[in-house]
Amino acid sequence: MRYFSIAAGGVVLIALALCVSAAGVSAQQNHDSTLDGRWSGLVNADAGQMPIDVTLKVVDGKASGTIATGHGELAISGGAFADGKWTLPFSGHGMSGRLVATLQGDRLSGDWINPGIAIGTFSLTRAK
Repeated sequence: MRYFSIAAGGVVLIALALCVSAAGVSAQQNHDSTLDGRWSGLVNADAGQMPIDVTLKVVDGKASGTIATGHGELAISGGAFADGKWTLPFSGHGMSGRLVATLQGDRLSGDWINPGIAIGTFSLTRAK
């Protein structure tokens, strides 16, 4: 009888682990799709303010897109979600940096990190 309860307990633990894993994958997929679209707002950096428009698409957990600025367009590729934040690497016009973003409803905000050019924060809202 004791052997059976240990085996049954193991089966329950495996089933629970599979359910938790499936829920995590489902939550990630739902989170990914909410990032898709066009976002508009401002970067507030040590070099001043700059309006930006960001277009994003997530495929298989990786974000890509563009950042339109008054200085030209920057490409986003290889963006990933970890620890509750999106890291969105960008490059173009001889520079490279990243956005480290938190998504809350229709607001995307966080840190603008463009070493040697400008360091600051950004706040975007979903464009309608």
